Amino acid sequence: MCGIAGIMGWGNLRRDDLPPLLSFMGESLVHRGPDSGGEWIDDALDIPLGLSHRRLAILDLSPAGAQPMVSSSGQYVITFNGEVYNHHDLRKDIDVSGSLCFWRGRSDTEVVLAAIERWGVHEAVRRMNGMFAFVIWDRIGREMHFVRDRAGVKPLYIALGNDCLLFASELRAIAATGRLEFRLNRPAVAAYIAYGYFPPPSTVYDRCLQLVPGSVLTVKAGKLRQSDWEWIEHHSLAAYECPINASGEALKFVTYWSPLERWRAGQQDPFKGTPGEAVDEFERLLRDSVRIRMESDVPLGAFLSGGIDSSLVVAIMQSEASRAVHTFSIGFDDSRFDESGHARAVADYLGTSHTEYRISEDDCLRVVPDLANLLDEPMGDSSVIPTYLVSKLCRGDVTVAMTGDGGDEIFWGYWKYRHLRALKILPLLPKTIKKMLDSFAGAIMGAPRDAGGVAQGKFRIARGLRLMAARDLRAAYIDFSTDPHEKAQLERTGPVGNPFRFPSPGYGQDDISRLLSLWDFQSYLPGDLLVKVDRASMAVSLECREPLLDYRLVEFGACLPGKMKINWRQGKIILRTLLYRMVDRRIVDRPKQGFAVPLGHWLRQPLKKWGEGLLHVRIHGFDEILEPEALRRKWDDHIAGRANHSMSLWHALILKQWMLTHPWN
Repeated sequence: MCGIAGIMGWGNLRRDDLPPLLSFMGESLVHRGPDSGGEWIDDALDIPLGLSHRRLAILDLSPAGAQPMVSSSGQYVITFNGEVYNHHDLRKDIDVSGSLCFWRGRSDTEVVLAAIERWGVHEAVRRMNGMFAFVIWDRIGREMHFVRDRAGVKPLYIALGNDCLLFASELRAIAATGRLEFRLNRPAVAAYIAYGYFPPPSTVYDRCLQLVPGSVLTVKAGKLRQSDWEWIEHHSLAAYECPINASGEALKFVTYWSPLERWRAGQQDPFKGTPGEAVDEFERLLRDSVRIRMESDVPLGAFLSGGIDSSLVVAIMQSEASRAVHTFSIGFDDSRFDESGHARAVADYLGTSHTEYRISEDDCLRVVPDLANLLDEPMGDSSVIPTYLVSKLCRGDVTVAMTGDGGDEIFWGYWKYRHLRALKILPLLPKTIKKMLDSFAGAIMGAPRDAGGVAQGKFRIARGLRLMAARDLRAAYIDFSTDPHEKAQLERTGPVGNPFRFPSPGYGQDDISRLLSLWDFQSYLPGDLLVKVDRASMAVSLECREPLLDYRLVEFGACLPGKMKINWRQGKIILRTLLYRMVDRRIVDRPKQGFAVPLGHWLRQPLKKWGEGLLHVRIHGFDEILEPEALRRKWDDHIAGRANHSMSLWHALILKQWMLTHPWN
């Protein structure tokens, strides 16, 4: 796990400018790679081009694993972030193929280079199983390849400056060069306010994007025109919507793995075995996924919440290990948010070496003033706070931690996958009925509200009516993903639009849950959940691995009939069934709790002064995004207990905190 960065320049940028710029970029990413760093500059090229790398050594701790790394032939140079878990199999395939490869060490980075020399970039990437984001320079073909893993576990940002193309694991490294015009991407910021994250491929900055998961962007050396950047932006969106293979004069965009394609294939050719056979196949795949992720030359453990996903991952780990697995959980003083007892029960049952950290409200609150720096880009998921704290605490014992991320999106764990199946009646409702339902919902939401159960009941009724009034399933999903109070306020920023640019194939009962999971996999997972875990863990130089996001498990989940994943009472049926084989179901059968924090209470009491201070600061440009008087009324209603606006207020305050501490115009 590492931090990567680099520059391809032209015009006024000279080769002599590269050393300090690459150094600035690398220094800004030291938290991602504290063990060592390096830069590489192509002195034989007629334009300035260089790569930077910060290393967190996990496999082959020797200098043989140092980066940027040059291939054995000298043709390719790579800066690589992540892990390729099947690197042993790839190494064998390369040797068997007759390639004259002289291995210098045991790192997976060396295998990636050799695989690309043997099969080419696109075929090599299709053979890789892992989490990765890397940039590889072809010195003979004079092409730069940008590659990101299938699920988007590892980040890769690309930005167009006036005289260079910049790329890095985090925006802070791009900002460190000072060569980007830091204009706010206002439509994307509006989407952030509504949803709490930046839906890929958008970012907070204009002329800056996230490389789409499962894609390869190839750029030929030379000057990029503005029209070329428009080509990249257009095909980034197109690649996010469906698989593409597009070529321009100096550019190429290829989707080597598409969730949409996988979900459709699973729908057309579903798993045909019995439920028992499905569980057996799931166990086989998960065991191999966990096994290959347990390889590490540094201490390894696992986060354990006591929920279905993390408990299953730990159960498999313990059954595969020769000694007690080290597990970690955190407990809160507030019993409403404390899962530590559940985690302890699972750990005791499985016999893991368990460490439980107790954190207080003050521990959490001390993180808040530094959130903008921790996150690097505004992100409204407040559970990043406990995620950061548990990462920080367990980093004292391990360098790698397993997580249970991905289970809800792939195997339908969220309650909306069950309850929103009622939306199959949407096409049957006349427009007049929908208009009446929408008006009634607006009247309910506009009435004074207290902060008690009556208010929560009103909110649920109004949301249900809004969903029934939606013009189609996509609109219902967007309504469900944001606070209904925010919509009118956001319209003044320009259209929030639909950041979820995905097709709607059907309205069958299974199709609705399938489509919701697809949208979550393409938006919420890489835009929110994986960003949260990446920033929180890498801030303390901890590598997190997600066995449930192995692409083979994702494809298997896409093929499972809905009845093997969900019923009206609960989701993730196949995960539960397998877990019950390993853990007494009385220990793990409980309602989903999540990693929530008492945000509403915090804003009313311990964070009130912090929020008031941010509200009083005037920032030119912020008022164009959120109308100050409306925001103030929302704050006053929340503080007085007339409403619970914690989520939308949090999004706004984090954005303002970011605008105070980061460059933008």
